[in-house]
Amino acid sequence: MTLLLAALLLTQPAAAPDPAPPPTEMIDFLGRRRLCLELPAPADRNAAYQAEARRLACTSLASEERMWRDHFRGNAAALAWLDRDPRDFHIPGIIMVRGWDGPPGAYVHRMEWTGTENGGDVHANEFSAPGFTRNPL
Repeated sequence: MTLLLAALLLTQPAAAPDPAPPPTEMIDFLGRRRLCLELPAPADRNAAYQAEARRLACTSLASEERMWRDHFRGNAAALAWLDRDPRDFHIPGIIMVRGWDGPPGAYVHRMEWTGTENGGDVHANEFSAPGFTRNPL
């Protein structure tokens, strides 16, 4: 059984090594291109997604890619980064952890809620973020 497993492991193709890292000046563009693809379609974007698309300058990516292709004409390693699927962009040797799921969350400055416990007295509660004064309800 052990020989069978060893033979199976030896016959499987080795994983392709990561390519050389992209040129430093191109990393920002490659990252923004990947993040823009993760946004909803322009017609489906709410105000927060529209703000994120403006921050990432998603509408200018096509012209930026042409500029990078002109800049790195003749550099096959750099052009290979532009030809790759943008959704697979990562910097070789870097572990990527993603915890982002949508636009940035809102910071709550103040919230209030009221309610009763078992039909008894009404309780009012208030939360104020640091730096904000507590206002009586």
